[in-house]
Amino acid sequence: MKTGCSWLLVVSALAGAAGCGAATTEPSPAPVRTGDVVGGQCLEPDDINSPWLVGLNATDRQTIAGSAAKGVVLVKQGECGTFKMLPDCYLPDLKYSWEPAQTVQADAVEISSLQEMQRKIPLAVAKYAAHMSSTQRWSLDYVTSGERSYGGTIESIDWSKLRESCRHATHYAYKIATGAFQLSRSSARAQERETQVGPADFESRARRDKLEQSESGSYESCASEKDPSARACQGLLRLSVERLPAGVRPRGAARVREGAIGAGDEDWRPKPGAAEAVVSFSSAPPGAVVLLDGALLCQSTPCSKQVVQGVHQISLQREKYLPREEQVRVTGNASLAYELSPDFGRVTVTSEPPGLSVQIDGKPAGTTPLDRQELSPGAHRVLVVSPCHAEAGEELNLKRGEARTVATRPKAREGAIEVSAEDPSGNAVVAEIYVDGSKVGTTPGTYKVSICAKRIEVRSAAQGVWSSALGVEEKKVSSFRAKMSAPAVAPPPPASAGGSCPAGMAFIPAGSFMMGSNGDDDEKPVHRVSLGGYCMDLYEVTVEGYRRCTGCAAPHTGTYCNWGVAGRDRHPVNCVDWNQATAYCQSVGKRLPTEEEWEYAARGSEARTYPWGNTAPGSQLCWKRWESKEGTCAVGRYPAGKTPLGLFDMAGNAWEWTASRYCPYSSKNCANESRVPRGGSWSFGGAGNVRAADRSGDAPTNCHSDIGFRCAR
Repeated sequence: MKTGCSWLLVVSALAGAAGCGAATTEPSPAPVRTGDVVGGQCLEPDDINSPWLVGLNATDRQTIAGSAAKGVVLVKQGECGTFKMLPDCYLPDLKYSWEPAQTVQADAVEISSLQEMQRKIPLAVAKYAAHMSSTQRWSLDYVTSGERSYGGTIESIDWSKLRESCRHATHYAYKIATGAFQLSRSSARAQERETQVGPADFESRARRDKLEQSESGSYESCASEKDPSARACQGLLRLSVERLPAGVRPRGAARVREGAIGAGDEDWRPKPGAAEAVVSFSSAPPGAVVLLDGALLCQSTPCSKQVVQGVHQISLQREKYLPREEQVRVTGNASLAYELSPDFGRVTVTSEPPGLSVQIDGKPAGTTPLDRQELSPGAHRVLVVSPCHAEAGEELNLKRGEARTVATRPKAREGAIEVSAEDPSGNAVVAEIYVDGSKVGTTPGTYKVSICAKRIEVRSAAQGVWSSALGVEEKKVSSFRAKMSAPAVAPPPPASAGGSCPAGMAFIPAGSFMMGSNGDDDEKPVHRVSLGGYCMDLYEVTVEGYRRCTGCAAPHTGTYCNWGVAGRDRHPVNCVDWNQATAYCQSVGKRLPTEEEWEYAARGSEARTYPWGNTAPGSQLCWKRWESKEGTCAVGRYPAGKTPLGLFDMAGNAWEWTASRYCPYSSKNCANESRVPRGGSWSFGGAGNVRAADRSGDAPTNCHSDIGFRCAR
């Protein structure tokens, strides 16, 4: 359903967490309330007079707008608390008054189950039901632009003035508010940290998107329209209703009868009901909404329902797929299977070098390689952008079901450096020139370099090392004269992969890499980092390893925590806070790695997207285990996901504490006490959360079932 004000569905990952200091248990099932669906039967809602958010199509909007202009509107209560607008059913002697909102009035309700959703937005449930599961928590934020309200009572109404078709009315709408809304799914872990859900100030790792623009402008401008009668923001009505005092029954002349009472002895037979059959519905892909004769039948395929035998119109709908409709005759139990056609094409974007930002139709879409991005059919502009490279891409006309690849080799944006060197006496010196650690030539000479190059070094075995910051302009030559006045010191030999490390650790050679990405804001800006050689644990610290520490505080216990659970010795120790992780590493003569060391170990100097390379994540890691409630995996279980230097589980399984504070990369003096965990976890299912550049922050006193650690030295 599309109206003038956009309906926005925001999707993000769901994470589980265990609180520190107390055992946690599985949440109890929500109690059954009236209005919920139980055993296939729909009960009456308990609070029928509370406001209802009703999404309407254009015809419904015209119907209720026309009726409301003539008098107070009558409606009929349907199953599960839905309301049916009765055409031309209104009380002509009673009029509404229009009260425009002077400012945007925002509100929010939280939805934690499909049943709650069905009660609170009954006529929009068909659009969104396929996207919910029983473990998700949703927030429905809405604003109102004004309302039509009737301030009087409807007692002593002459019901005979109503049309015969209105005799089934059960309620009248005493207040009709117009506006717009967004429905967003949020992470349980983020709610634990923020302890607040609201329409404007709720920010979390889910990074809730901004509302789309509607035909009449922004979300806020739509909600502040003064006259909604002809405006697009009538796409949402907030309906408040009250029951009719005695029901609506037309009154006619009394009929007089004569005859005996109670003398009949005819045999009573129950009237047979309509014959029904059980019909099973399935679809490829699953998760489609099934409508029977225009009414919601089931919220997600596969499902089975009792259907009255006869001819019916079946409709299957799923987001990003074409609706499937057909007329069927039900004569008995049957199974109906449907294949849905995608209403999108797929685009894969690659670049050489990888790791560059992708823009699709002017909006950020991720980094290369971008695998099988789903796009609506039609014209699209795909660009690979980087401050260090010229734009490169393709304009394409994507067809429904088509798969296209945009392969780019963006040209580096370059300037040039002219370098010479001399000793303290002014004599010319032949020396090696290094830019950001890579040799480019010898002095004297002129060489092309990237405009993003940061530092130049001139090295001489006899004259020492001279260095300076670089500031290269595109297509211009910058001159450097190296004054080799340092004592004769040979440059240190490069570290080798065979550096000395204790057993169970890998040596990470000295080098430099481009840290961060142009994706999420806390990963910007991309900047070069140079590090000396260091050692890193091959595996996350296990329950068995942590148990050998005699002076370490015991981890917390609870749901999904591994401490004290049989068969979990080879799993990462989780439910430990940052202080416990720091203390353990110190007890074994090690330390927590810095954020820079962690990312370099995961990405290498080639800046891999994931620890294993640039291919999309699949079976290389322990992830997507929230629905199955399995928790962590044994360390080293996924060898396909290890780094070229042999580090296991750098993506998935458990987030890993680092020594660094959670500060913007551009900040020089940051006092934020939060520390950075890296690597994603078992509970995440999004590829973006297991990228090597992805980062988060958490208080050092917090612990979670999806955070562990490994040590460095």
